[in-house]
Amino acid sequence: RAECSCVLRSEEIIKDVGKNGDYWMELLLDNSPLLEDCLSRALLAAVMCDNPSNVGMLIIKGASNVKEAIKLAAKECKHNAHAMLLLMMAAINNDCDLVQALYKEHNIGNEFQNVQKALSKEAVSTLLPLEVACRWQNKAVAEELLLRTDVYLSEGTVHWHGLGLNVIENTLLCKIGWAKTLDLGRNKLLKLPSEINLHLKNVGEPCAM
Repeated sequence: RAECSCVLRSEEIIKDVGKNGDYWMELLLDNSPLLEDCLSRALLAAVMCDNPSNVGMLIIKGASNVKEAIKLAAKECKHNAHAMLLLMMAAINNDCDLVQALYKEHNIGNEFQNVQKALSKEAVSTLLPLEVACRWQNKAVAEELLLRTDVYLSEGTVHWHGLGLNVIENTLLCKIGWAKTLDLGRNKLLKLPSEINLHLKNVGEPCAM
């Protein structure tokens, strides 16, 4: 009976994902013997819905068939899901080159043009890949993702509010030296780099902790 219950719950999760739902997260049981298979199937269902949020969350929850999902997304032209999958893979593998390539204009041929369009329209958020990069302590790729998260060059503002950051490196501050406003509120920072004022000469307001 317990096994039957697990099967039914797994099918319900996959069905909910297939309908673009988010109720599946409440149904998920970490100790289910069918968890791995359930997550793998659910990830493919999320790809078919072209739902980048569910794609990212399923990978965070433990779906490991990322390469299979990437092939499916490319085949079925699910560009939003494809973009999220590539960003998540970059975050897991600390692959800065992949992040830079995805956001670079006019560079990587027809294969990823639609993925780049999805990213340029901000249909795909960097928040989930950033969460993975920080969790795995992949600092280099986390920095690349941060530079593409709520950064508004024309306005001179950087909104890194509530991202759960516990450290800000001087190398990162150097790259946003143009900023006039930097919002670091609701993070886990115990202190800011001692050279922050040197790098951010234009910031007119104190950086919130």
